[in-house]
Amino acid sequence: KIKNINSRLDQKNEWKRRPQIDVCLKSLDNSKDIKQELLEEVKNQHEHGGDSEIEIYGITKNQKDGNYMMVMEYAKQGSLRKLLGSKYDLKNEETELYKQVKILKI
Repeated sequence: KIKNINSRLDQKNEWKRRPQIDVCLKSLDNSKDIKQELLEEVKNQHEHGGDSEIEIYGITKNQKDGNYMMVMEYAKQGSLRKLLGSKYDLKNEETELYKQVKILKI
């Protein structure tokens, strides 16, 4: 848990404070040399992300290995892999998900 998340309001150069929220950290493997385009993508996602998407709060650096991590909204339902696995038999080629993916590849 993070007690307060600060963000700067660009126009007024003021900071707003959010109440205590749960966050998750997504490790970005092999990211010691972070690229500018990744920073722009995170900035774009932070500024323009939709209501249904997981919010990205920013980036932090793992002091142990030097890789970067995204600070993201905590999803109570767990990881996407876990969520899909609970709804679909991902190993069964006849599931609806597999059929839809197959259609999209054609």
